Amino acid sequence: MIIAIDGPAGAGKSTIAKLIAKQLGLVYIDTGAMYRAVGLKAKRNNIACSEQEKIEEMLLIEQSCFEDEAWTKAMLCEGLECPGAVYLGAFEGDRLVGYLALLVSLDFADIATVGVVPEFQRRGIGKALVETAVFYAARAKVGKIFLEVNEENLPAVSLYEKCGFKKEGVRKNYYDTRRFSSRDALIMAKTL
Repeated sequence: MIIAIDGPAGAGKSTIAKLIAKQLGLVYIDTGAMYRAVGLKAKRNNIACSEQEKIEEMLLIEQSCFEDEAWTKAMLCEGLECPGAVYLGAFEGDRLVGYLALLVSLDFADIATVGVVPEFQRRGIGKALVETAVFYAARAKVGKIFLEVNEENLPAVSLYEKCGFKKEGVRKNYYDTRRFSSRDALIMAKTL
């Protein structure tokens, strides 16, 4: 599996990716194109996919994971253009099997979305993505990292708790969903 980091030019991604690799005992591979990749127990010479192909793969994962709550293609594209946006991708061979969108500001970070292809869930990919995002945010010297999760999405809540996130509040009617009976989001945070 590969964890890859992408975001705006000049954001120091390769430096942070090297630090993440060292901290987590992983292999750092600079692909020289789109990603600064951190490899988990695998070596990879190149990640050959265009930004458009990456967005299409992310969109398919969004739709398979979140159905009516999925981000749209426009939202995913806009996210890549945001200052402070960092997208992490998990790859099995050439296939994108999970990703996470992280928004980093001056004093906090927000995990905007995270998804793993259903048949690859419960293999530690989501946890690796979240832990990499936390490490990235800590290296960016933000004080806290936040996320929202449907209060009935117990596997996700459990994952975030295992990663050190605590429940801080509830956003009423945050989701427009048919997947869960509740529309409320838990606000979870981790102090860095």
